[in-house]
Amino acid sequence: MRRLFISGITAAVAFGAMVLGVPTEATAAGSVTATAAAAPPIKGDYATPIRYADTNKDIDVDATIAKLTGAHVNTYAYLICYGLRGGRDWNTLPAFLSAAADAGIDVWVYICPPSESKDTAGNEMPPYYLDYVQWATEIAELSVTYPNLTGWAIDDFFGNAAKYTRAYTESMVNAARAVNPAIKFRPVVYYSQLVGYSNMMGAYRYYIDGVIFPYRNDSSGTDMTNSANADPETRAVYDAISCAGSARCAHFYFPGNTVSAAGWKTSYSTTVSVNPTASSYGLTFDVWDDFTGATAGYRYARVVVDNTVVFSRDVAGTPASTAVSVSDAVLRPLLAGKSSATLRVEMYDAKAVTNFHTAVTFDSITGTGFTVTNGDFDSGTGWTPARSSSVYLYGFVPNMKPTLMTYASKLAREAIAPSPTYVGAVVDTALDLATAGITDGSLIYCLNKSGSDTYDTNNVLTSYAASYNVVASIYGAA
Repeated sequence: MRRLFISGITAAVAFGAMVLGVPTEATAAGSVTATAAAAPPIKGDYATPIRYADTNKDIDVDATIAKLTGAHVNTYAYLICYGLRGGRDWNTLPAFLSAAADAGIDVWVYICPPSESKDTAGNEMPPYYLDYVQWATEIAELSVTYPNLTGWAIDDFFGNAAKYTRAYTESMVNAARAVNPAIKFRPVVYYSQLVGYSNMMGAYRYYIDGVIFPYRNDSSGTDMTNSANADPETRAVYDAISCAGSARCAHFYFPGNTVSAAGWKTSYSTTVSVNPTASSYGLTFDVWDDFTGATAGYRYARVVVDNTVVFSRDVAGTPASTAVSVSDAVLRPLLAGKSSATLRVEMYDAKAVTNFHTAVTFDSITGTGFTVTNGDFDSGTGWTPARSSSVYLYGFVPNMKPTLMTYASKLAREAIAPSPTYVGAVVDTALDLATAGITDGSLIYCLNKSGSDTYDTNNVLTSYAASYNVVASIYGAA
């Protein structure tokens, strides 16, 4: 299924080596992998392990693995959180990884951010506390010994943006990739942080391999009892983080609260080989931007051939959903009789801005009557970057799909626990969208593995035991 993209393109894709333009001109390296067939969908669960009834309530590895296997789970997000308990759970992780490998279960280590890192006594989670660069390094080291440790996550990522600045995120991710380039980083990111005017992803697309998207019906008032918007919200998230038609795409970003000048731009350019006597010339491409505000006349996505603008679109307003074609009538005067020409894609400021965060991406560039090498940007070569200021970021970013998280347990602010019917509806949506290529699968938030309904200290129902059976049935059939 083809993703929707604003006037054509998208924002990023699976994971790959990327060329990144940052103020220090650093290059972040990953690994590009092309697979002949799509990976099986993630059938995941998060947290709520079975614990011993001892003083420390340490994880009962065998019992937890048995419940995961019984639910046909193939991926488990192993939580490290809440002070001293997190430290003990970290110590149990190697044994859990070994047992999970025997059961055919992949594991993601899921770390709490500073806002959730302390226990009730005020203890931070040992052994690495709030040094997330060290956490990333040590998780990657474990993944070398235990290959079923395939990823790591951080909860409420943008809610803790004061800690996870772009520079700090880069240092975390690069630390993990330096040990194991294949390990994937998937932060937990909510709807409004991914879609719409307040989205925060543009500056981070260069360091993220995927997102865990918790569905909360945020587009229509937070409500973990209404599954109706799970499909459209997830599709909108996919549009915001994927690439239109390939493994990677070219991505430009300008930060908010930053001043530009009229005429500033950031671009990629390449030399194309032209048939000087072609009967027809044409250019097609996908272009997308993340700015949904109404402010027009300032910033544009443009395509330029030999210094002539052949496409220009204001980033203001709701993204369109059509790819772009440039006609023979526009291109012939620029290409006929030539053997080569310069093609440039860019984000351009017609007027100075002071606070206008924008991401623009291009993908799937093809020519008629001329040849564009690496028009899908997958190889990361053949294009020369340029920018008017070091405040711009640019790079070839990977295509991504969200992992749709379904709440099976009540959050503190919710009046009632999500019903088994609700849980089943959202999980069905996650796996249906995986079949359509929109998600990489499903992750359950706190699936009930206790064998009975659970209640909090105020005797309020927090989760239904029946949700386990519903998920097991869906996962078993997938």
